[in-house]
Amino acid sequence: MTILTPERIASDVEHFDAALIAADYDRLARYVSADFMMVNPLAQRLTKTEWLAWLASDIRYHRIERGRLTFRGLGDCILVTSEVKALMAAAGLSVGLPSLHHTFRTEVWTDHDDCRELRHIHLTRVDQEVTVHAGDPDTELELRRLEQRRSDAMERCDRESLDELYADDFVLVHGDGSVDDKEGAITSAQQIRRRVVSPRELKVQVFGDVALLTGPMTLAVNQDGHEREIRIQLGQLVRRQDQVWRFIWSQVTMICD
Repeated sequence: MTILTPERIASDVEHFDAALIAADYDRLARYVSADFMMVNPLAQRLTKTEWLAWLASDIRYHRIERGRLTFRGLGDCILVTSEVKALMAAAGLSVGLPSLHHTFRTEVWTDHDDCRELRHIHLTRVDQEVTVHAGDPDTELELRRLEQRRSDAMERCDRESLDELYADDFVLVHGDGSVDDKEGAITSAQQIRRRVVSPRELKVQVFGDVALLTGPMTLAVNQDGHEREIRIQLGQLVRRQDQVWRFIWSQVTMICD
């Protein structure tokens, strides 16, 4: 019997949030995998050690409120998404000065030796008024080429290629926290021209027939005849079905210099 059920993951999420509020770092360390990675709202990629140190030195959670959890089973892992409102204070500030942070959170939970582990968290700030196992080299090369095909299709505003690369249940979380389905994502790509300014620092993690791609990239975006450079942290999930890899999820976090 699989241990990756929505009911069990929902319970883990509740206990994980409770550990954040209690600042129970030993308990948090047991929840996350050795190769855990977090992308925070500042678009910084943190390893398990860096994340725990960041929590201990910089952050104090007072309250966490989650919206409805959405689950997507992906074989050996499960994708969990939700909106989160957290009352937090930065270290060094008075405890009486917490602020409300509203984010869209995506988590990847996996089954490892009959235990549930949190492998990845990606946070994107919602713009509102409220203030892995390493894959084989051939598979990794295939996934890097797949991402290059997607990047090239985005530059060409190639609707046909994007339709082929995106799965029917593809979901895109924009840098402002808004969400598009496959059709909305392709339409958005056609409305704004963009080109890659610098090569992406891509990290590939493979979970059987699901892969996680993360890494920053710099784009030149042309909208209404005006071009500007933006730097983003991009997280993507890719699923292999009938021997074909397709993107099923993508989440953008803006990097503010």
